[in-house]
Amino acid sequence: MFHASLVTLIIFFAGCKSSNPTLVTDQLPHYVPKEQLLSTIKLTMREVEGPVTTYYSGCGIILDENHLLTNRHIWATKDGEISQNRNVQVTVKCKKGKDHLHSITQNFKLVADSDDRDFEDWALIYCENPYWNAENAAHVYPLATHPDWIVPEGTELFILGFSPIFFEKDITEFEKPNDDPSNYVGNQLLTSTNRSSFTKDGPYTILAESFHYDESRFGLSYSNHWPTPLGHSGGGVYIWVKETQRLELVGVFHSKNMLRTEMSRDYHFNFFGTRVPLFSSTKKGRSAVLHYSRIGNILATQDAKFE
Repeated sequence: MFHASLVTLIIFFAGCKSSNPTLVTDQLPHYVPKEQLLSTIKLTMREVEGPVTTYYSGCGIILDENHLLTNRHIWATKDGEISQNRNVQVTVKCKKGKDHLHSITQNFKLVADSDDRDFEDWALIYCENPYWNAENAAHVYPLATHPDWIVPEGTELFILGFSPIFFEKDITEFEKPNDDPSNYVGNQLLTSTNRSSFTKDGPYTILAESFHYDESRFGLSYSNHWPTPLGHSGGGVYIWVKETQRLELVGVFHSKNMLRTEMSRDYHFNFFGTRVPLFSSTKKGRSAVLHYSRIGNILATQDAKFE
């Protein structure tokens, strides 16, 4: 009788974009009230070089009345420089009505960041007189405040943000050079009108499961056929807590990569009770993974405390 034993080896490497993107729909479950999504807001950076003005956008997470959490690569200039102060355009929903948006440029100070540590990408920033409503601050999941705690494998997590992969049916990869890719769906520029409508309906939810691909690395599952969620960077990663009936923060999303997989099968047969090896075969593949920085690691590196 022939038998096959299965061994899977997964190796991390910086990944590529999906070659067959398809429609991504908002994956927010019906039991999560949309009011609980307001802790993730849209941020826009502006850089001027002579006659050229460049805009690029991402997300921030409201932690309290003065602090936002975002990505280091969003805070950095397009040349990768990290400054202590920057002007950031913040877009929030106003109290005048749930569909009314207001964007305001405010000065922020960098409190702490992830520096160049592997698999970490976060920046804690401070605004003296912020426009956002502190009542919309994220609730931090208590277990996640411990630096060594990792979300159990198989747990569903919610990633919030404003990626245009949710914008319309004909989604393609973003190949527009020398401009903010989050301004485009394929080659279609998001105009001020449809951008406003898109932002009003957000943030948008990616629902993914946590998994561990070695003893120290973890990530979130993501379809190989979905586009890279540009524009979700800096958005909150949340867990649904049944006891409190709310989303609670466990981290900040920062990137999509690919895992290279090697699946090995060893074939053998039984010869009067003895296993006799025949041959081995190896099948290579790739699997998409989303990465985030854990809130416990972030809180452990600086003195600010958040509820």
